[in-house]
Amino acid sequence: MVTPPGPSDPRLRAPLFRRRGLTLLIAAGLISQTGDWVLLVGLPFFVYRLTGSALATSGVFLAGLVPPIVVGTVAGVFVDRWSRKRTMIATNLVLAAGLVPLLFVHSAAQLWLLYVVIVFESCVDPFFGPAEGALIPQLVPPEELVGANGAYAGARQVSRLLGAATGGLVVGLLGLLGVVAVDSLSFVASAALLAFISEGGRTILRDATVKVATLVARLRAVVVEWKAGLAVAWESPRAREVLAFAMLLGLGEGVFAALAAPFLVGILSADGAEYGLFFSLQAVGGVAGGVVAGTALRARRPERVLPWAFVAFAVLDGLLFNYPLVSPRILPAFLIIGFVGVPSTIGIAAFSSLQQTAVPDEYRGRFLGSANAALGFTMVIGAVLAGTLASVVGVIPLLELQVVGPLLGALWVWRAERNGSAGARSRTTTERAAA
Repeated sequence: MVTPPGPSDPRLRAPLFRRRGLTLLIAAGLISQTGDWVLLVGLPFFVYRLTGSALATSGVFLAGLVPPIVVGTVAGVFVDRWSRKRTMIATNLVLAAGLVPLLFVHSAAQLWLLYVVIVFESCVDPFFGPAEGALIPQLVPPEELVGANGAYAGARQVSRLLGAATGGLVVGLLGLLGVVAVDSLSFVASAALLAFISEGGRTILRDATVKVATLVARLRAVVVEWKAGLAVAWESPRAREVLAFAMLLGLGEGVFAALAAPFLVGILSADGAEYGLFFSLQAVGGVAGGVVAGTALRARRPERVLPWAFVAFAVLDGLLFNYPLVSPRILPAFLIIGFVGVPSTIGIAAFSSLQQTAVPDEYRGRFLGSANAALGFTMVIGAVLAGTLASVVGVIPLLELQVVGPLLGALWVWRAERNGSAGARSRTTTERAAA
């Protein structure tokens, strides 16, 4: 395993963009995620124009939401077995090839093929996220994880800005062919950049009692390693803390995903252009948040950054969702959502750093897969609750879950950090007294 530089190492003072591996990873992510946003915007538009059905269009979202919950924890086993760089390259190439069948969808009768492709892509994609998250700590010293994750999160917001605008333009001019071409090429270009990353050596632990001479034995080995990953996560207080936070965060995200349109269109009377501008302004704030996390907060401990970032996020969201009770105008929403993007991106950078340091490196892929699955699971619950209760409870009361969830999670992390620091001071005092 590569030994990270110490605190006095001059490399710690080097700008993040001079870390070649991290720069390549961010560039690869920026390209592939821009392609993903082109697909995310273009595919629902294509389906609705083809069918005129809101149900068929929502199926695009649902078909891609469930598979990662099932595949995520198992994919993490293979991420920990394989080279993370090679896993990401292979995943990108498979995702690019998997989009090709979309070129044969020309009528509503062929729409089943589109859903099959979405499910396939959603089963492959969970191999990429844990490998990517597990690779970042191999590219930077531990002291700079928040900065590295902040820079990466900021790049994701840039890809959102570029991809969302490009997606509408591409699908309008070139149809589904253009959308598939752009996303497929983005995967290939991303894989090419990843090939130049030097991953470094790392230790891969497997159960020595499991022989992998046969297919049955290999399957057993996967099960053993999967259980070992769950056991490590359960035994680590930090890992349990991260999983609980992910579930609280996912619940609010699911509610907001389902109720964003009813809130903006139904309550604030936003038109199509205003609807798109709302999310673009959030991305602008996210870019600013990525810059702050990558510079001013670069060397801060994530457990100290996360509580304050998500408290600010919750306060701003509370203001956003409740001001229409006084004045249902769209302009304040534009102003608030721009500011929301700043603490949101900083908080996500800190949360990513907590996930990456919650368990030892040899279990990191499995844990990140489990955390993503936990977040996705509660997102589904939040979306279902929002869809079934909105007409009964109301849109604004349900959106308060997007405020309460992150706020409770932030307070939980703050309390755990405070108790941990107090415990460490108590142990130090006892040891000094004993000496």
